[in-house]
Amino acid sequence: MQQFGMSAFVRLRSISGAHVPLAIFANRAKPEVLNRAAGVVLATLGIVIPAFNAVG
Repeated sequence: MQQFGMSAFVRLRSISGAHVPLAIFANRAKPEVLNRAAGVVLATLGIVIPAFNAVG
């Protein structure tokens, strides 16, 4: 069931065109900014995923 939800999310994001502004940002940003953004995303996932696993 989770795979279906992620698939629906990816389709919705593709249809909405949300990836275009993100691609423009990624092409114009400095490497330091991209590294920091990636670190924030990974740290957030590192906290949220175990929290959901503990609850569920």
